[in-house]
Amino acid sequence: MSTAERVRIAVVGCGGRGRHHLQRLSKFPDVELVAVADASSTACEAVCGQYGVDRHFLDLTTLLDGLSLQVDAVVVATPAHLNADIAAIGLERGVDTLMEKPPGLHVDETRRLRDLAKASGARCMVA
Repeated sequence: MSTAERVRIAVVGCGGRGRHHLQRLSKFPDVELVAVADASSTACEAVCGQYGVDRHFLDLTTLLDGLSLQVDAVVVATPAHLNADIAAIGLERGVDTLMEKPPGLHVDETRRLRDLAKASGARCMVA
C-alpha cells in the first residue's frame, strides 16, 4: 500500500489512553503513525520505540508546525482538563480530530470546539 493511500495520524498523549489508541491504530495497514506528542519526552521516546513512530514532540502546536510533517488526523488522549484546548489546536488548522471524553469541562468549551470544527471544515469526534 502506498503512502498516498494511508491515513497519516498523530497521537497526543503517551499515557494509558494514548498507548491504547497507538496499539489499535498500529494494526491497520492503511494507517501510518507519523508522530506522537507528550509533555514527557521520556514517555514519547518509549512509545516511539514500541510502535515504530519516527518523530515526537512536546506539544501539538510544535508537531503540526513540524518540518513538512503532513497529518491527516490527530488523536487527543490527554487528561480531561487538557482535552478541549489541545483539540482546538487541531481543529483551528482544519485537522480531523478524535478526542477522548469529555470534550470539555464546561459547555462553553464544547461549543467552542463545535464552532471551530464548523469554521474549519474539520471533523471532531469524541471517543
